[in-house]
Amino acid sequence: MSRSVLHFVLSILTLTLLCSSLLVPAIYAGEVPGSGEVTVKPVFQIEAFDALPKEVGVGEEVSLLLTIKNNDDKVRTFYAIANIKDPNGKEETLSHVTKDLKPKEKSTLTLYWFVKEGATSGYYSVSIVVWTEPYKGEIVEKPNAFKVIVSLYDQQSQAIKNRWENAYLISISKEELEENRQDIVESLKKPVESTAIKETLLSEVFRISVEETLSEILKEVFPKDVIIKIAIDIADGNYEKIPLDALKAFLTEGFKEILEFKLIVYLIGVGVPPPLAAALVIGGVRAVNIAIKLEKPLKDVFVYYAIYPLIESRITFGIQFMDYTAIKLNHVNFIIIKKSSNEFEVNLISYEYNFDGNNVDKMAGKAILYYIGTYDRLHQIFLKKMGG
Repeated sequence: MSRSVLHFVLSILTLTLLCSSLLVPAIYAGEVPGSGEVTVKPVFQIEAFDALPKEVGVGEEVSLLLTIKNNDDKVRTFYAIANIKDPNGKEETLSHVTKDLKPKEKSTLTLYWFVKEGATSGYYSVSIVVWTEPYKGEIVEKPNAFKVIVSLYDQQSQAIKNRWENAYLISISKEELEENRQDIVESLKKPVESTAIKETLLSEVFRISVEETLSEILKEVFPKDVIIKIAIDIADGNYEKIPLDALKAFLTEGFKEILEFKLIVYLIGVGVPPPLAAALVIGGVRAVNIAIKLEKPLKDVFVYYAIYPLIESRITFGIQFMDYTAIKLNHVNFIIIKKSSNEFEVNLISYEYNFDGNNVDKMAGKAILYYIGTYDRLHQIFLKKMGG
């Protein structure tokens, strides 16, 4: 039988049986057409049917186990199609499976259903149609076959994902992560930012931010041209030329607050992604204190202490959060925002953690969006779950 004809037959049979509330026994009450053979009655029997595990969460898999026996005296091919119904009545039909059984042989057919993000919490019912040609088949049903538990973590993940129209919520089970971890980690270590960040541009943005911050704090002390010169001297490391009052201004809380605001505005203005800009601001303020204490050129310190470690440490923490979340919750969620055909922003949904030496404890019930990086290519497991 051709594949197209088979699919047509499967579709008609499934529709006919699933719309009926009666179980149709697999019996043929006569000869096999054209053969004169009288078959064993019934042709087959279903000996067991179950769904395991009984409770599953997002990112986990349900196994539908169907044990059938071939009562006939000849080898027969058996077909099975499963239909899943969620608590709201929404149905999903799985791809069919086939099994060849020898005379009097019995075997267990297994169909799999993966709990995707956005699944409805509650009990799911399962119907399975089994048949062998040319006989009518049998349908078995199991109401409340298993329960999907949507955790607070998954609910919060879905709510965060809904902020963007072009976002994908990707759930990776602990088992999938263990199997693919090395390749996933290697792919996350190669963001496009590592080559796209323009050191000269960012250093200039930082110098201008420092200049404007000093202009607000020291406008009653120094004229504008002197403040511009102070900013240039700090950038170049000419500390002997900088007035003491100006150096003291760098250490005030007011300077830090204004600088943070200036930096975030300018960094986003030159195209730095907001999550990266926020991290650069933290590194940039720290670079000011280090540069003054060491009397080093601020532009060099900014690159060394703010830019280079930023990407590496951000990814390192992201990988740690990924591992901890998968261990604690048996799966981990990612939100991938498609910026263009070859640009993807990868974010991790993690719980907040308290660090105590080597111990990590989950804080109660708060999911956070953690930006890992922007990439021009993704690991295959992400693409597959995105439908690519």
